Amino acid sequence: MIFGSLYSGIGGADLGLESIGWRLAWQIERDQLRREVLARRWPEVLRIINATDDASLTLLEPVDILHCEPQEPTPEYVWPVVRVINAVKPGGAIIDLATRHSTTIFQDFMRILVNLGYRVGGGLFARRLESGDAVA
Repeated sequence: MIFGSLYSGIGGADLGLESIGWRLAWQIERDQLRREVLARRWPEVLRIINATDDASLTLLEPVDILHCEPQEPTPEYVWPVVRVINAVKPGGAIIDLATRHSTTIFQDFMRILVNLGYRVGGGLFARRLESGDAVA
């Protein structure tokens, strides 16, 4: 499997996907310090800064899977995901919206993906820790 990484951070998820044999094609990360970490870990991988720049999006090769972790389900983070999906048309996407906030933007995002021809599903997994619980 070939994957692209949007909102790559410092590449933790990318390392995980590579550990199961997937190949990283490109990364999109706008934070300079995080891009420096990514460049040290993956010097040969194409890296762009802006997911809303049409010229940059044309540089991205098609991928089987898009992995992204937008910080919050807000237009600032969600609409670039839609732009990248529309540009590279991956076979699927892993979208980690790690947030406790419930918003209509998340529902709108899912509807947009359905309109682009994707089946969508998702879940929120949480466990309330009790005092005294060990945290690994």
